[in-house]
Amino acid sequence: MKNKCIYFEYTQGGIHLKIAMLGWGTVARSLMEQIEKRHDPELQVAAILIRKPHPLTHPAMTYDYAQVLADPQIDVVVEMISGASAAWDYCRQAMEAGKSVVTSNKAMVSAYYRELVNLAKKHQVQFRYDASVAGGIPWLRTITALKATDPILAIEGIFNGTTNYILDHMERDGLSLGEGIAQAQRLGYAEADPRADLEGEDLARKLMISAGCAFNVLLHRDQFSAQGLQGLTCQDIQAFEAKGKRCRLLSILKKTEAGIQARIEPVLLPVTASLAQIRDNLNAGLLRTASLGELTLIGQGAGGPPTAHAVLTDILEIKKKSQVSPLALHEVKISEAAEDVRYYVGTNEQTAALFSGVTAEIRRSEGRVQLWTQSGDSRDLQALIIQARTFDPQLFAARIQEEEA
Repeated sequence: MKNKCIYFEYTQGGIHLKIAMLGWGTVARSLMEQIEKRHDPELQVAAILIRKPHPLTHPAMTYDYAQVLADPQIDVVVEMISGASAAWDYCRQAMEAGKSVVTSNKAMVSAYYRELVNLAKKHQVQFRYDASVAGGIPWLRTITALKATDPILAIEGIFNGTTNYILDHMERDGLSLGEGIAQAQRLGYAEADPRADLEGEDLARKLMISAGCAFNVLLHRDQFSAQGLQGLTCQDIQAFEAKGKRCRLLSILKKTEAGIQARIEPVLLPVTASLAQIRDNLNAGLLRTASLGELTLIGQGAGGPPTAHAVLTDILEIKKKSQVSPLALHEVKISEAAEDVRYYVGTNEQTAALFSGVTAEIRRSEGRVQLWTQSGDSRDLQALIIQARTFDPQLFAARIQEEEA
C-alpha cells in the first residue's frame, strides 16, 4: 500500500492545531469523510505527504517527511498505515520532534507498547491509541475511565468482527467456513489474506493492548495461546445447535492473586448467554469491576467509519488539551491455575482415539467424529488437544461454557 500523509489545519476559538495524517487506506478516507461532514471551514487540508512513485497530483503534496517533522506548527501526527516497523519509525520521529501521536495501528502498538508510552512521557507529548481496539465501542476509553475509580477484575468479549460474521452466518445460513470467509471478503469485512483474523493473531494484538490499558501490564505474545477457527466444519456447527450452544471466538483476561490469566479460544455458549446474541460483524466487550459488577459494550468495532470516529475523537481530545492518564507498564506473571472444564473436539477417527480416556459422549457425522469430553483439568485437556493437532491439523476444539445454575 502506498502510504500518504495528509495535514488538516484546525482552528477554533484562537486554538490552532495542525494534523498530519499518515496513510490513505479505508480508515484514512473515512476520517476525511467525517471531517468534511462536519462542515467546519476551520478544518482544512494544509499539506499532503506521499511516497514515491505516487505522482504529485495536488499542489500541497510532498515526498519529504523531514519537512513535516521540521514544521513547528504541526502538533499531531495521525498514523494509520499497516504493519509495525515502518509505523513505529514514523511515530518515534514524530514524538522526538515534539509532536503528539494518534494511531489506529494495533500491530504497532502491541509490538512497541512500552516504547511508545515511555517516548511520549520523555518528550511530554500525547500518545493516543483508542482506535487500535474495537474503536467504535469505544473500548479503551471506557477501561481508562472505569479503572480510575473501580479496579477492573476481568475482561471477556468478541473483538473480531470478521470471525463473528463468519460464525453467525455459518449458523444462520448453513455456510461452510470457506463460504463464510468469501462472503465476508465480498462485504469488505475480511482481508484478502484473512489468516490474522482466522488464526487469532488479530485478537492477540488487541488482548495485549487491552491488558496494558486495564492492568498496566506488558503482556508478551509468547505468554498466552490463541486458537482461532481453523478446522471448523458445518458438522461441528450442527453439533453445537443440537446441544443448544453457539460458538463465539472469545478473548479473556482475568486478574488473579497469582498473576494474569490470558487466552483466546472458541467457546460454546448457551444460546441464552449475552455474548451468544452478538450477530454479524459486531463487537462486544464485557468488563467486570470490583464495584459495578458487569458492564457490556456492543457496537461496530472495526472498519473505516467506526475506527475513523475513534481517531477523530482522540484528535479532538488533544485539541481540548485533555490529558492522557499516566500509564506505566510492568512485566507480568501468567497464572496457569487449573480450572475444571469440558471441551468439544471435532476431528477424524484416528485422532479421536487419543481422547478415549476423557470422552463423555461421541457422535459421528459424514466422516467427522464429534466428541464431548468429561469435566477435567483445563491444563491436561489443553495439552491433549495440542498433541492431537499434530496428528490432525484440521482438528477443531472449543471450551464449553456451562449453563448457570
